[in-house]
Amino acid sequence: MAPDDHLSQGRALSARAVMLGLAVVAFVNVSIACSEHLLGSSRMNLSHFPLALFVTFLILAIPLNMVLKSVRLRYAFSPSELLVVLTMGLAAAAVPASGLTGFFLGVIASPFYFASPENRWGEFFHPHIPSWLAPRDEGGAMKLFFEGLPEGQHLPWQVWMVPLFWWLTLIGAIIVVSMSIAVILRKQWSEHEKLSYPLVTVAREMVGGADEDRLLPGFMRGRLFWVGFTVSFGIIGWNVLNYFWPGIPTIPVLGRWRIIHPDLPAVHNRINFLTIGICYFAHPQILFSIWVFYLVFMLQAMVLNRVGFTIGGIEDQWSSYDAATSWLHYGAFFFLVLAMAWNAREHLRRVVSAAFALHQGGDDSQEMVSYRRALWTTLLGLLYICFWFHRAGMGPALVVLFVLGTVVIHVGVARIVAASGLPYVRGPLSAQSFAVYIVGAEGTTPAGFTALAFSYALIANGRGLFMPALVHSAKLGELIAANKRKLCLAVLGGLGFGILVSVGFSILLGYSRGALNFQSGVFAYLSRSAFEYTLPKMQNPFPRSWVRISLFGLGGAITAALTVLRMRLAWWPLHPIGFAISCTYLTRFGALSIFLAWLAKTLIVRMGGVEGYRKSKPFFLGLLTGYAFGVALSFVVDGVWFPGQGHRIHSW
Repeated sequence: MAPDDHLSQGRALSARAVMLGLAVVAFVNVSIACSEHLLGSSRMNLSHFPLALFVTFLILAIPLNMVLKSVRLRYAFSPSELLVVLTMGLAAAAVPASGLTGFFLGVIASPFYFASPENRWGEFFHPHIPSWLAPRDEGGAMKLFFEGLPEGQHLPWQVWMVPLFWWLTLIGAIIVVSMSIAVILRKQWSEHEKLSYPLVTVAREMVGGADEDRLLPGFMRGRLFWVGFTVSFGIIGWNVLNYFWPGIPTIPVLGRWRIIHPDLPAVHNRINFLTIGICYFAHPQILFSIWVFYLVFMLQAMVLNRVGFTIGGIEDQWSSYDAATSWLHYGAFFFLVLAMAWNAREHLRRVVSAAFALHQGGDDSQEMVSYRRALWTTLLGLLYICFWFHRAGMGPALVVLFVLGTVVIHVGVARIVAASGLPYVRGPLSAQSFAVYIVGAEGTTPAGFTALAFSYALIANGRGLFMPALVHSAKLGELIAANKRKLCLAVLGGLGFGILVSVGFSILLGYSRGALNFQSGVFAYLSRSAFEYTLPKMQNPFPRSWVRISLFGLGGAITAALTVLRMRLAWWPLHPIGFAISCTYLTRFGALSIFLAWLAKTLIVRMGGVEGYRKSKPFFLGLLTGYAFGVALSFVVDGVWFPGQGHRIHSW
């Protein structure tokens, strides 16, 4: 899709845009860590459009750009410059706290500090941990990390250096593979299948006319914008008053889990303005499918509970409602990715032709990386990732299944976010559970289990790590008037810089404050749960689970049927995406907001048609802007008046 002229003109990959992008990356990584670990305030990077980045982007696009315009118009940021900053920040904002860093540092630091005679980690895990895989507790280094460094004592960097080096090579391989896959898929998803990319649509609407001579950006000039802004900002602002005067009643938009029937899963009644605002720009058929299949999941769970069918509870912290549900829907999720690859077969054939300099290769002149480099980087990167986990202790079968399961989750989540705009998406089952139950615990060595436990360092709440962000960066590149290869270097440089800032700052924070004292739970209990979920499988080995594999196959068959119905029947209203993610924790958490977004768009389009939809967009942009600034207000109030006792008004 060719970008509009007003987004193509003007400066793009200027020195100030790149430097500003790096500054935003550093600020976002530090501010998110402070919000979660120190203030106990909102969790600002749980979504695929991290709120800390969204707020910073809005500050640049609105008040700062207004100041620059008032001084001299040519000083104002161009739309492309703002999108460069956003593109650099999108993947980097997925790094801190509950993204990569919290689980990464928490998991590799846990096995020696939390080991005790009661949990027997020293017996089961310690003999199988290679010296390069985790920092040792030499001189109490891990104890000091979790409990704090005494005044005047030097930080023991030496115990971290070797593990950090090898883990960062693995993370680097994941990054370049993710970027390469994003480049390979961009044309298929954007130009051939014409996915809607609602996150990109929101950004595009907000930067349009940024360098025009009027102070206010175009999307803020109508009355509807200010109505939407007042709704979301007004509700949060009112609730902030309750921080100071608890007698003031709050407006209950945060919701809570409610049990409406003993055989039904608990439901959540949260109203999330971020979900509503972004999903409004998605295709209503996808939104309809998600909440309809959510109701189907509820009915399915009730029937299984009534008849007493179960194969176990939740597989691990990052799976779905129970084991049966997780495997059924992961089969659907897996088939969804396979169907996507089959649908893209002609495009993939052209990519391979271009990579091997064959006839009729695909045109890659507008891609961030050439198809040749992207394909070879993907293959070599995946080989290194497999080699890395094999050296960590996994057997060949476990490595292949784990890496395959991980790639499916990363690509599938990216695809679903690009199609639906859902800011909160994760896979129905962790790749760790997928691999171990297919291989069987009886066929997994203690070293393999130990390496599998360490692999949770990359779990990132099952949200696909960097892939969704990089897929959207590739799409944003269409709108940026710049050399795409240089833009790729800027994105990867920003991501690498963000990782270094986040990891370094988190280690310093751990030794200065004590990671156990952080307000977030990622270091205190989530990271060690990787070993707690793995240990019972080592102690009570089981054979390959054919029941789980059968449910996996059934889920794939259901998605295959839904895909055929959608292709053959023009009137068929249900998209298979809805079935694949209907059981996940994040869908259950956001079902009401997804329904409200669908209802609003459906009613507006039916009553006003395409023109009604176009005129209504400023209201939802206002809803998003007001929500972002409202959460920022709460963050500032927490930092000034309630440090360490913050208010988590923004989460899932």
